[in-house]
Amino acid sequence: YGGKSKLLEFIAEVADQEVPGHEKLSDLFAGTGVVGSHFRKMGNIVHANDILYFSYCLNVLSLSLDKGMEWEAFGGLENVTTVLNELEGQKGFITTQFSPSGSASRAYFSIFNAMKIDAIRSQIEEWALAGTISELEKAALIGLLLKAINRVSNVTGTYAAYLKTWDARALKPLLLDASDAALEGPTGLVTNSDIFDLDMTHRAQIAYLDPPYNHRDYASNYFLLEVIATGWFNNEFTPRGVTGMVKFQEKKSTFSSKRSVEDAFRKLFEHLNSEVTLLSYSDEGLFPIPNLLSMMSDYGEVSDVQKSHKRYRSINQDGSNHKLLEHVLVLRRR
Repeated sequence: YGGKSKLLEFIAEVADQEVPGHEKLSDLFAGTGVVGSHFRKMGNIVHANDILYFSYCLNVLSLSLDKGMEWEAFGGLENVTTVLNELEGQKGFITTQFSPSGSASRAYFSIFNAMKIDAIRSQIEEWALAGTISELEKAALIGLLLKAINRVSNVTGTYAAYLKTWDARALKPLLLDASDAALEGPTGLVTNSDIFDLDMTHRAQIAYLDPPYNHRDYASNYFLLEVIATGWFNNEFTPRGVTGMVKFQEKKSTFSSKRSVEDAFRKLFEHLNSEVTLLSYSDEGLFPIPNLLSMMSDYGEVSDVQKSHKRYRSINQDGSNHKLLEHVLVLRRR
């Protein structure tokens, strides 16, 4: 949910209108990186940030690699991908907690795929600890694994629960694909930080913001990807209940609470100093659009560009065509 893949042209049009010829963009709630990737293809140098480590890994894969990377220990990304794909599966944390192999019989992954995830993620960790791969290479390989996982996970679209019956794609074998790495366009910077801890002394051309709209917090809805990305090697994760939820309370967004969202937005606009800020928000958001516009007007000239589109629906929901009004709120600093 909250994905911007169908709104990329709309967002790019607003950016082009506000800053013609723009060359740099900061995507500060980057998520899975679809917006940053689009702007990289347009020739922008992108700074992507997200507090979740799984998002960091996906954005490294989308923004930080290029054709000149050596992958010295393996002679190229294709080779290291082959090595990981050929590993024998092993029964570990993911297999026992998130496949039918464990006592909880959770069905996020088939047993075969869960064992492959255990083997691949463990190997990446071993290489990183041995210095065989750099931290950037580690993140990129985890990003490849996450992309592969998304193709075979038995979920509706988020990871808050698994399907009761097996989706056909979840029974296909997990395979890493080196072509998931983006190598074209300028390389960018990717950070893994709370947005309020970012150094904003440099004045960005465009800051693009896509904070959570509602109470459905990303750290909860994608907890399993965060567990796999961060690794369970030095973490005492305790999956709980039917879904096996692991809570990342320290990563819960203040934008996902009606109590804290107004203060969070005020703090955000005080913190940013970009020439132009583009804020994606929904008319179903926790903080009303008129209130947002009023707050933003304290910092400069504001406008509201709108587009109607279909609401996100996961695959187990009905097929209604309820339309959602997407807003890009524009702030041009004084």
